[in-house]
Amino acid sequence: EVAIKKEVFDKVDIGMTQSEVKKLLGEPFEIRYTVDSFEVYFYRVRHGRGDSRTASVEFDKKGYVRFLSAGLAF
Repeated sequence: EVAIKKEVFDKVDIGMTQSEVKKLLGEPFEIRYTVDSFEVYFYRVRHGRGDSRTASVEFDKKGYVRFLSAGLAF
């Protein structure tokens, strides 16, 4: 999978649709579902030279961004 620049990931905002996120970031490397049936997309985000982290975008049941996390180190 390809890491996305942090500046690009930072353009994702609460309330965006799944299609808007995919258009901006491309396909996630993984999709999971929470206990409450929310869909979560996972991306690799480049924070600098050689520093990649896992970022997540969580969508509500209507397909709108409800939560973002860009700082999970791996």
